Amino acid sequence: MRFSKPSFLPFAKSSRKANIITVFRHARRNPRDFVSRLWCPRTIAKSLVFLSGLVVIGTAIAEILLYIRTGKNSRIGTTVINPFIPLARPSVQVHQGIYRGGTAKTGHVFVERFLGIPYAQTTGGYNRFMPPVKMMAGMTKHDARYWGHKCWGGPDGPDQRSGDDCLNINIWRTRGVKENQNVPVVVYFHSGSFNFGSGAERDIASFVAWSVDPIIGISVNYRVGALGFLSSNLTAEEGILNLGLKDQAAALEWVQENIRMFGGNKDRVTIWGSSAGAHSVGHHLMKIDVPAHFQGAIMESGAPTARAVYPYNHPLHEEQYKRFLELTGTADIPDESKMTHLRSIDIETIVAASESVFQQYSASLRWPFQPVIDGPGGMIPCAPLESWKARAYHKVPILTGFNTNEGSMFVDTAVDDPKEFDEFFQTLIPNFTEKDMRELNELYPDPSKSPESKYTEDRPGVGKQYKRLARAYGDYAYIAPVRHTAHFASALDRPDDAAVWMYQFDVNQTVIRGSNHGDQGEYVVYSPNVRKLPWSRHGAIGEQMHGYWTSFVISGDVNEVKKGRVKNRSTWAQYGKRGSSAKMVFGEHNNQRAGGKDEGALTENRPDLWGDAEGDFWWMRTIMSERI
Repeated sequence: MRFSKPSFLPFAKSSRKANIITVFRHARRNPRDFVSRLWCPRTIAKSLVFLSGLVVIGTAIAEILLYIRTGKNSRIGTTVINPFIPLARPSVQVHQGIYRGGTAKTGHVFVERFLGIPYAQTTGGYNRFMPPVKMMAGMTKHDARYWGHKCWGGPDGPDQRSGDDCLNINIWRTRGVKENQNVPVVVYFHSGSFNFGSGAERDIASFVAWSVDPIIGISVNYRVGALGFLSSNLTAEEGILNLGLKDQAAALEWVQENIRMFGGNKDRVTIWGSSAGAHSVGHHLMKIDVPAHFQGAIMESGAPTARAVYPYNHPLHEEQYKRFLELTGTADIPDESKMTHLRSIDIETIVAASESVFQQYSASLRWPFQPVIDGPGGMIPCAPLESWKARAYHKVPILTGFNTNEGSMFVDTAVDDPKEFDEFFQTLIPNFTEKDMRELNELYPDPSKSPESKYTEDRPGVGKQYKRLARAYGDYAYIAPVRHTAHFASALDRPDDAAVWMYQFDVNQTVIRGSNHGDQGEYVVYSPNVRKLPWSRHGAIGEQMHGYWTSFVISGDVNEVKKGRVKNRSTWAQYGKRGSSAKMVFGEHNNQRAGGKDEGALTENRPDLWGDAEGDFWWMRTIMSERI
């Protein structure tokens, strides 16, 4: 088919005033001519550019309106603006200078981040084995897009190396939060047995990004190992016990003074930790001689009564201290010069000695360099159990809980002889009497003597005593202490009691370890690892936990904030209300990640009766781990 040469002025180069209405009128009069002109490459190019512009402008307007309303962008909108978001450099001026941060992406959600901001001066030189020193005022500009140093102890990460200038924090905030906006703040203390770890441990960016309301998340680096917890009569005289806890307290003070500049509310701060971090939260909870710089506490798999909290002059601490001095070549130096010498030798010698002592005591789980009872005015003024009984703690809302198989990662999977079970606890708790050991064996029956024992082991390659030892140690070190917290903070149901919520996490991750110590962490933050799993149940569990946790951070109540993806989640019953012992169980019997097919229950409220007798046994003996 041939077309006559049209005189289509709206498309002609000489016509600069042509408009869309004229084009469409011509199309109606001469459709063939209009179509023929559309096949012109130049016309096609111009049309595509014009239509693309309309799409971009329309998307931008829609995204601006969506962001104003919700604080987030859609997947389509984020795809369009993705290339430009990382170029944004939020800037904040605080006490010691000006920090220019960056932008991080999790899923299709962006958050602003400020990494490696110092809250105290270097720990090197004279400041080694000394309390944290406050930062000086300044106006210097700093690049806060990259991780700062972590404190000495354990291997370096791909993005974070160890160094003396390690007392720093990392801040993530919902994109768009401005100065003085007063959004809730959560401060996270990492785990690591008080000997390892860093503020990069948990995906705080994901936790912040998926919150239905704007929040600010902070992680803290603090001194660990001998540099943070060197305990002895000498260090007590020097006033340098529990330096790692003092670092954490200094970080909380920095937050009080500066978080307003990031848009945070200093009067709506929640402190949060897992394992050693949870123990830390518990100790801050009980330091009542200073005002609380927090209004809520989250303790995952940890408590102030967890494991052993001995006085600073306990024989075990003195034994480990002497071994440390030997390894650093300080044993023969007079006491008045020991600390001066330790501040002068190279840091590698200090770290190597610290890690060597830890390894020496690791198998028996009598870890060195732990928080200690340092007396009135100290970070831990008395035995934590006595503080609970005396109600000497800050009355703030508490979220706490444990995993089903807390002890499985800590004990040897090959343990096979019943004598090893007995020797383990006799070494761990030397004050155990013959009566204690007899009751312990009755409570955790030996499967080699009692075929009906629930600790009978049928997994290949695992010792016959492993399940039994793992359960007993988990009850002693983590589960019973968590129940201490829930009971003493709420069970009396007094008018000044704050609300307490307790959970049990039961998602089996592996055949051997089960629902292991720390496994809940990636679910709580709704991490990409959980969101990408092939089983939808895990994403749902993560959504539920993240929803409860962020609601607690926002309001101090796990049930208060119900909107977004999990607005219809179940109401989590308080522990101790009207004499109840309620808890929320997450993912009960789920074994998909361990190769099974059972997706289990999503969530379920129920009385905390699991392992009740075992808990009672350890409750009566906790004080054995808090006295000489």
